[in-house]
Formats: sequence, C-alpha cells, structure tokens
Amino acid sequence: MTADTIAAVPAPLPFRLRTALGVLLVGIFGVVAVPRARAAYRLQGIVNKYADYGLCMAGPTGSVVIQEDPAQFRALVRRRLISAGADEKPFARCGKLASDLSGRTFAELAYQATAGSFFEWGAGASAHNLSELYGELPNLEAIAAQAYPFSRKPLRELVRPSLGAKEAVHPSELPSPGKVHGLRTGGAVIRSAVDTTRGRILMLSTGQEPWAVRSRDLGRTWTPTSAWQAAVDGHANRCVSRVGGASFAIASRDSGGRPAILLEEGLMGQSSRRELGKVGDHVAVLGCDESGAVVLTQGKSPGSARVMACPLASAGCREIELPELAKRTDAVLDVARVARTVVIAVAKDGLVRVTTSRDEGVTMTPLSLVFDAREVGHALAPANTVPTLVPMGKRLMLQLTAPNAASAAESDVLISDDFGASFRTF
Repeated sequence: MTADTIAAVPAPLPFRLRTALGVLLVGIFGVVAVPRARAAYRLQGIVNKYADYGLCMAGPTGSVVIQEDPAQFRALVRRRLISAGADEKPFARCGKLASDLSGRTFAELAYQATAGSFFEWGAGASAHNLSELYGELPNLEAIAAQAYPFSRKPLRELVRPSLGAKEAVHPSELPSPGKVHGLRTGGAVIRSAVDTTRGRILMLSTGQEPWAVRSRDLGRTWTPTSAWQAAVDGHANRCVSRVGGASFAIASRDSGGRPAILLEEGLMGQSSRRELGKVGDHVAVLGCDESGAVVLTQGKSPGSARVMACPLASAGCREIELPELAKRTDAVLDVARVARTVVIAVAKDGLVRVTTSRDEGVTMTPLSLVFDAREVGHALAPANTVPTLVPMGKRLMLQLTAPNAASAAESDVLISDDFGASFRTF
C-alpha cells in the first residue's frame, strides 16, 4: 500500500453510526410516542368519569348519548333544567365530575347554581347558561385520536359508567299539542262553557261585547253561534257561577278609579261591588266556577299583573302572591277557575308553566312545565307563545297562540283532566 493510497482513506467518525441512529429513534419516540402514551393514559382515566357525568346530567341514557348523540344529550339536559323548580339545583352532584374531567376546580361552581338562575329556564340574558357547563368538557374524540395506537378500541366500547355511578331521573317528555279549528278567543276577557242539548257553547266577551262558538265534537271543531239564544240566557257579558244563582260581571268605573267586578245573586239580581287591583289597572281576565271567581288585572306598565281570588263565601277578594317568574316584565299570564281550583298559567321564552291552588291562593303548587315551544318544534317564535285557559266543564283547555293571533282558524291546545295539575295531548 503506497503513501498516496493511505492518504485517500477517510478518517473514522468520532461516533458509531448505529449509536446515532439509536439516538435518533429515541428522539422520535420521545416526540411522537410519549405524547400518545400520555393521551392513552389520560383517556383511560376519564372515560368512566365521562360516562358517569352523562348519567348525572341526563339520566339513564346519558352515558350513551353524551358520546353518540351530543344533540340529544343537550336536549335531555335542557329538559331536566327547565322542568326543575326555580330553587332546585339539578346539577349540583355533577360539579365534582366536571371538575375532575376539566382539571379546573372553578368548573364546579356553575353546577351549584339554581335552575331559576339559568337563561334557558327564563332568568334573563345576564344569567348562567348551559353552554358554560358544556364548555368545560374534554374532547374525547381528539384525545382518542392522539392516543392511537396505544388505545385502539372505539370510544363506544370505552365510555362505560363505573360501578355505583349515580344517575339522574330520566326527564319526562312533554305532551305535544293537538289541533282545534275555529276556537277564536282573541280579546275575550270572560270565558265560560255551557253544555246544551245541541253541543257545548263557549261564551266569550270583552266585558261589553259578547260572542259565542259551539262545538258538537267534544271541542275539536268550533263554529260561530248566537250569544243571545235561549240556551245561554243570562250568560252574555257574565261569568255564571251557578245557574239561577250567582254570576260575575265587570263593573264600570270612574276615570282613574280601581277596577271592580259585580256579583249578582238571587232571582232579584241583588248585586255587590268588589274592588280589586290598583288605580289605573284594568280587568284582563275574569273566570269563575260554582265557588267563586278569579280575576287577572293588568296595570299600564309590564310586570304589573295581579291575580285576585273572589270566593262566594267571602265578602271581598284577596290578592294571590305570584311566583317570581310571573312578576317579570316579559312574562305573559292567564287565569281560570274550575272545580274550586284557581289555575294560573305563566308563559316566558316559549315555556308555559302552570300553578294551581285549592284554598283561594293561600298556598300554590310549584310551577309545573307543560309546554316547550322549542322541544316540540312549535311554529310560533318561542318568545311569543301566549297561553289562554278555556274552561270545558270539569276539564280545562290550554290554547297556545301568538300575540293577536287567537282568532286564527286553527290553534294548538293541550287538555287537563285534573283541574290544571297536568296536561296531555288533545
């Protein structure tokens, strides 16, 4: 070997090539595999809590729909919320799970809020909203994608509740309204039904001008009829409490005076005046049954509605303390009286709730949700749903219309067989 040949041989590298390749592979593993392994570890640690959270928020099906049908999960959670009482805390037990899932200790605070403080319940724009709760949840699909290939099972197989997980009661579905034709109640302050041999006649009045509609098919179809016929003698512009006995009418008043009703009793028509409300108010609804009357008065400003119970056994009327929701400026109220029960309907943001009393308003039942315009896909703009309570003998019909549209040919209704305690599809 010559000197020139020796000089052409390159000098050896200061490290072994296999060593460099090993270091490179370790680096790639650290950059790619370690984060995926960590994602797999995190996924295994939260999938059970994720399913437990679904059960806690939405009931028995929550652990499935939270992953497979998020829209249905949100619908169930919303139904739980709006069905709860204003002072209830429907998600209080779920706060710890939300904190564990999100890793944020403050996430638990929103879950301690009362139902009545949520925008969806009707609290107003400045309140809590459900999106606050959903925003704290981890994205399982993204974590599962990052965890591959260390975790290869589909999420539907991984998301399983733990043993002993507590589940909420499944929120009940609300009844869908049925259709009636020709029930034109727009502007009616007085509403009372009279059963005759020719069908049921619904007497309606502004207090000054009466009109009537008749149904021969149990209330599904209504046609105009005379308000002065013999079958309804004495009912025009009056709410008859007992045939041949007592009836209520809206009393005329001097300018600036308080609204009042007249109670006419006996065959001689002896009348007594019962004042109610405040100066400047007007009578918006007058309803009655065999035991007395209920009156809804309205002032000039929003949120000034008052409900008065006027039993026959008493010489005057007493104001009923309304729930806080009914005092809001954008709430719409209606009242009725059937089978010695006072019924109050409150509508706000497309939700209609009902409360009843069997002791002249001394105690009222908690507000019960009976209609949700969004859930049933109602054609009305949710904020515009107006409830109209129509007595039908011992039953009570709830008509659902838009403002100034109660004279439409077709309207949606629910029916109650238990004096307003619950409503069903008609």
